[in-house]
Amino acid sequence: MRLCTIDGRRAIFHCWESISEIIPPSPMRDGHSGGIIEYPAAIVEYENGAIASVPVKNIFFADTQKVMCNLAVKESKWKSKAEKLMAEYD
Repeated sequence: MRLCTIDGRRAIFHCWESISEIIPPSPMRDGHSGGIIEYPAAIVEYENGAIASVPVKNIFFADTQKVMCNLAVKESKWKSKAEKLMAEYD
């Protein structure tokens, strides 16, 4: 579970879901033959306990910047250690 906001409302992200919708054939001559459209959505829980399925474009994860910064720090530490090891073998 991750903390997030959806259109300014605080929520907890639970999981992704895949939504499929049937598109009927076009009644127009030479129109499309129909099919299925599939897209992702997020299952979230608002502060009041309400559960909702929200479009991916509306969700903002509150912890992303912190996670990315921590990864960047770990990556830079790893790179400097790797460069030192490589220099020892040259």
